[in-house]
Amino acid sequence: MNNYESHLEGQYWDIRRVSQYLGIKMSTVYALVEEKRIPHYRIKRLIRFKREEIDIWMEGNRQETLDLAGKKIMTTPQRRQRLDVDHIVKKAVAQGKGKKYISSARRPDQVEGLGKEVDYGSL
Repeated sequence: MNNYESHLEGQYWDIRRVSQYLGIKMSTVYALVEEKRIPHYRIKRLIRFKREEIDIWMEGNRQETLDLAGKKIMTTPQRRQRLDVDHIVKKAVAQGKGKKYISSARRPDQVEGLGKEVDYGSL
């Protein structure tokens, strides 16, 4: 990193620079700004970004990865935390109704591939 680049690290970036940095189209960055899904600053019609905030935002967009056997090998901290809270709430609601909570993503009364519900033990 040369002197000029290090000087720019603390500066605000424009749409073109963020687009290049992320490797996405400028139109995609504009859409993210319009949807308020990416951290940005607006001064009238000018849109600016800070690299540090873009890096943090990117980390928050990390998706879980599955290995060939379908096992999770990486999840985002936010997603993991959200799933933990969802699990706790759903379990508490089920217990309050006197039911058993099953934490799998699939419902136990669905047969894979059929796309319809069946009674337990019947097809």
